[in-house]
Amino acid sequence: MQKGILFTGSSSNRFWKDPTKDLKNDSILNRSFGGSKIKGLIEKFNQDILKFQQKNISHLFWQQ
Repeated sequence: MQKGILFTGSSSNRFWKDPTKDLKNDSILNRSFGGSKIKGLIEKFNQDILKFQQKNISHLFWQQ
């Protein structure tokens, strides 16, 4: 397991200019994409979450 933070979810995470600097953590992976919904998270679970094995995961999505 890695010590970093994995960001998934909506463009609110994707457009964050410098989370590495803001959170003082060099081990941040941002795999967010616009229009993210739970279905997208489930479809990308293996490649985004299991693959990177980060200690912390932040997922942000908007449901309409």
